[in-house]
Amino acid sequence: MFGYLIWRGEGRPRTVLQQRTIGGANFCVLEARGTGRRAARRVLRALGEMADWGVRRYVIEPEWPEAWGEDLAQVEEDTLRQALFSRLLDWLSAQGRLSLDGAAVELSAPWASRAVWEAARILSRRCRYLRLRMEGAEALREDLWRRYGIAAGGGEGPAALQVCFGVPAGDAPALLLGPGCGRAQRAEYTAAERVTAGLGPYPLTPQLLAALWQCGAVKTEEIRLSSLDFPA
Repeated sequence: MFGYLIWRGEGRPRTVLQQRTIGGANFCVLEARGTGRRAARRVLRALGEMADWGVRRYVIEPEWPEAWGEDLAQVEEDTLRQALFSRLLDWLSAQGRLSLDGAAVELSAPWASRAVWEAARILSRRCRYLRLRMEGAEALREDLWRRYGIAAGGGEGPAALQVCFGVPAGDAPALLLGPGCGRAQRAEYTAAERVTAGLGPYPLTPQLLAALWQCGAVKTEEIRLSSLDFPA
């Protein structure tokens, strides 16, 4: 079960802990009010109860005090963004922000994970030159050649795009797909009316959408990108 954290502002310290259905999925929701030590103690006790109920990851609304959330495992956006990778490229192209025709793309990561291999497969069909920067690049390069006849590498001049599962290293515009990508590069999404109709008062934040997608309450094809902080 996911946790959902809401801060109701200053005032007399108060916490309300309930299990609720959001977008067709069960969440353990904590609403907290107040500041200072008394409020923090109440929140800490409530978080302990949530852990006893099996909560391991949290959707945290933006107003939640940073000090109360810094040690919590938040729902990450990376696996959702990886699943939408082809659509992200389509959206950037449709917005006139990116053209991969005849271009070189650099794919970088700490190591060649399964998600990196899938991104390489997609890119190998959409750009002319694919440069790999990661541990295990040679095995990935050989696999691309064996399966698709793609010779990764080559191309003169700077890359048109960096696709990064880590920290960008070059000057090319970067699309982030790794852990923490949602905090480092803000994106906004829309979802099918079936999904949004079941959210009630809860905003469709990327974190909430990622949680709903991870538990199967939202299908990949029901999600669309609406904005992305992408350098010009």
